[in-house]
Amino acid sequence: MDKFQCNTCGKISTDKNDICDAKREVGGVYMCHDCGSKSSQAEGICNPVKMTPSYFCGTCGKAAVEARALCKPVNL
Repeated sequence: MDKFQCNTCGKISTDKNDICDAKREVGGVYMCHDCGSKSSQAEGICNPVKMTPSYFCGTCGKAAVEARALCKPVNL
């Protein structure tokens, strides 16, 4: 199953139409250590911490390192 990631916000989905700026490869996601905002580019984050997600939510596309952080986890 193909997975797509947004180049702007880091959202992950199996449906390319759910992603505003899609790329096929799923890479790292930067999360702000202070405010929690996410992006696939460190430049858009004020205090970036890089995470390599192992799961994404099948409902909203949020990426996470642990399955328990998501309501409907899907393995990457």
